[in-house]
Amino acid sequence: MRNSKRILFIGYFLFIFGLSACYLEESRSSVPLPYEIFNINPTTIIEDISQHKEDIFVPLEKRIPGNEIVYIPVTWNQNDYIEIANSIHKFVWSESLDNWKVNSILFYLQCQEAPYGSQSAYLTYFKIIENATEEYHLVHNIVIQPQEKIIGVYAEKYSQLTATWEEYKLSEFKVTSDDALQFAENIGGKRFREVNKNNCSISISLNRTYRNDKDWVVTYRTDSSNFEFIIDPITGDYLGNK
Repeated sequence: MRNSKRILFIGYFLFIFGLSACYLEESRSSVPLPYEIFNINPTTIIEDISQHKEDIFVPLEKRIPGNEIVYIPVTWNQNDYIEIANSIHKFVWSESLDNWKVNSILFYLQCQEAPYGSQSAYLTYFKIIENATEEYHLVHNIVIQPQEKIIGVYAEKYSQLTATWEEYKLSEFKVTSDDALQFAENIGGKRFREVNKNNCSISISLNRTYRNDKDWVVTYRTDSSNFEFIIDPITGDYLGNK
């Protein structure tokens, strides 16, 4: 079971990383650092964090065999995912995310899970490190996957910088990822799911592909087609679909 969960996580991470790689401005070199995987209890983690309990994050290799948790779709909102990310960041790297900048966010769910909201998240944070010998971007990736009861963390070091990295200031957003999903559902997403009998998936991402701005892109995917809704997170304006 441990190996199967590790494979599930790695496959999911590579899938999400492939979708999100375009959000990271290029640098000439990157040095990957080891990743870690932790077991969580999705049914209690929000309350456990609020109560500052211990043993919230259990290294995968220390998971108790047979101590399985029946999965029920979570009803977490964007703030819940951010709070979980902050908590695991404190646990792994002994510091909060207060001084880190958001570079990309991607939420993911299966179409039949739309009534519950996002069922996993990939968040990328960065900061600039300067010392006497070098300057580089240190990147911390956090993958939250409650359906597999795991959280993965992964660090990268980007040196020889060739581009200016921007940040998403979530505190300035009037539209959350949850709002963006509901908006997309109301203007065609739900109909897309019905036509495809929920044989599809949904991602909600911050994406600079379309404009030099910072828009929510809600994408419905089947094996043969995509349907996207672009929403301005500052104004809430609907910017079209593709």
